[in-house]
Amino acid sequence: MPEPLPPPEELRRLTEFVWYLHAIMQAVVQPPHGILRGRHHDVLSAAWAEVKPTFEELARALGAAPPIRQRLGQLGLTGFRLQLELAIFDHARARLLDHAPEFFVLETPLPVAEPRAEERKPGFCRRFGRRLRRCLKAGDVVLGSLTAFFPPAEAITQFKEVKEEGITLVRGEKES
Repeated sequence: MPEPLPPPEELRRLTEFVWYLHAIMQAVVQPPHGILRGRHHDVLSAAWAEVKPTFEELARALGAAPPIRQRLGQLGLTGFRLQLELAIFDHARARLLDHAPEFFVLETPLPVAEPRAEERKPGFCRRFGRRLRRCLKAGDVVLGSLTAFFPPAEAITQFKEVKEEGITLVRGEKES
């Protein structure tokens, strides 16, 4: 049986989840990649500017006084339930990063990540879109519970859901 995480580690992992989700969503919106380009990009960028501060507010709320642990426990955000939910997200995130690591470089000395040496295989974009949606979807359970803990995080949830639908539409997987 796995070992339970100590309470400070649980809070650290939850905060880490918030910033990982932030990085993924930012990669979808902002240059150099701006994965969701096209007719909705300008309004998507403007909406991102409104939602982005909520991540910092949520991270600060998780760093608040220790009594939050009881509330997090009531929402399923402690113990082995938390470990399972984060493991699912981490797995989906790792698959996404393995597929296209250059899209998620947080700090680089150059303004644009270096191109891959090999050519992309046919279907790269379709597979990338599926992995991106799966990663966003894998964060749903944790994010939903965090929204119950910190209601302003609902803005993140709604923005994430719009992005999922946008990815589907841009990739042409639904009729327009």
